[in-house]
Amino acid sequence: MLAVHLMTSTDGRVPQQAADLATRIVAAVPGVLDDALAFLVATARADPQAVGLDDAGAVVADVLDELSLVLDESDEWLVHVGECPFPAADPYGIAVRMRGLRPVGLEVLEDAETEPPGTGS
Repeated sequence: MLAVHLMTSTDGRVPQQAADLATRIVAAVPGVLDDALAFLVATARADPQAVGLDDAGAVVADVLDELSLVLDESDEWLVHVGECPFPAADPYGIAVRMRGLRPVGLEVLEDAETEPPGTGS
């Protein structure tokens, strides 16, 4: 199952831009997820310290789980990977920042002040 979290505006409504982007993203799944996860693994291999590893040989790509999408009013959004073997993912996971349907960066959530949507009890 894939959770989709739409951040609402202050009046509790989902902005039309976010709803339109969510529709495009959901229509493109699983390709978008494959691209995001491939980007995460490639980034980890190129810069293991970015995910808390000492060397690229420790990158394991097949243990990425608990995926969710986090969208707000902008054209950038996150693929949140809640479970993965990278030390920097503890305790909140790692997020692949997406622009449109393309991965553009990583966000390590270890220093997050609040838990990302879908990670709390």
